[in-house]
Amino acid sequence: DIRPYAAPRNISVEAKLPEANICANFDPVRLKQALANLLSNAVKFSPDGETVQVELQERDKQAVMTIKDRGPGIPEEFQPRVFQRFAQADSSSARSKEGTGLGLAITKELMAAMGGDVGFDSEVDQGTVFWVALPLSSEF
Repeated sequence: DIRPYAAPRNISVEAKLPEANICANFDPVRLKQALANLLSNAVKFSPDGETVQVELQERDKQAVMTIKDRGPGIPEEFQPRVFQRFAQADSSSARSKEGTGLGLAITKELMAAMGGDVGFDSEVDQGTVFWVALPLSSEF
């Protein structure tokens, strides 16, 4: 539950879900941990009072969930290392945030173990959109 971290900073989380059901095979424990890592990062790096946007959609025979923040973005020179263990951006604003540098590496491993993937798009001073994708399933 992300609310205890978001509420003190007046950060809200907005979810946009499709009208039709999307079915994918996944391990609920692994997916919950992966999404918790991404959501906690989005809240951690968002300015006070902002909204983190979460969206689920079907794209290219995959269930894709995006998590968008309006934080400082990931510096271009750090982007190739973002999923490495213990990796953390060295900017003063990023370093002032607590963390071990393991969350994104673990998320990548969790998604791979479920046959899925994780990635991101980021612009400095514009924010970051992380996405997780899982193959669609024909069974409920």
